[in-house]
Amino acid sequence: MATVDVTVMGAGVFGLSVAYACLLRGAKVQVIDPAGVGTGASGGIIGALAPHVPEQWNPKKAFQLDSLLMQGAFWEQVGARSGMPAGYARNGRTSTACRCGGS
Repeated sequence: MATVDVTVMGAGVFGLSVAYACLLRGAKVQVIDPAGVGTGASGGIIGALAPHVPEQWNPKKAFQLDSLLMQGAFWEQVGARSGMPAGYARNGRTSTACRCGGS
């Protein structure tokens, strides 16, 4: 039986992003999603990063903004490595249907 370092539950935008980042760091990764790749929250607003207004700024909001600002370069790298456009736009979503066999 093969061993893995990381098991990711969910094959949506966030789950696959985590799996990809782990792979780049040399981890053996297993992704589990009984519904399949890109069939859940990735198509809705759940799979979105959104900045917050500056009121009551805190470390969590700063982390979320930093994550949002890094997305352009991250998805550009994914596209370059895969040879396929990632479909990322600054609206915080990426379209998964065209790459995952969905409609």
